[in-house]
Amino acid sequence: MSSRFSSLSVDQAIRFINDGAWVIDTREEDAYRKEHIEGASNLPNAKIKEEISSAFEKKNVKDIVFYCTNGSQAIPTIKKLKSLALDVKFHYIQGGINAWKDAQFPVLKGCGEK
Repeated sequence: MSSRFSSLSVDQAIRFINDGAWVIDTREEDAYRKEHIEGASNLPNAKIKEEISSAFEKKNVKDIVFYCTNGSQAIPTIKKLKSLALDVKFHYIQGGINAWKDAQFPVLKGCGEK
């Protein structure tokens, strides 16, 4: 596993997403249901370490892009996951979903499932 992680601008995140990265919203479920990036899975920060391994087994990805509200929880989340030895590179969106919306990229509103 790579212990490295990188911060991504919204434009860089789009490239990773278009190349098949798994997008994970680390916010609580109510925030996710209110709005989220299309295609994002919701794995709240409080439960992510327990849930990501089984979810990862079902994915065939080399990159995971995390986001939260403003980017402040991404680094602690990634550090928490490094011990799991997943064969994947971790990234996070600088500024979180707020930066995504500021860049006028679409979000899905009022829907969503884990």
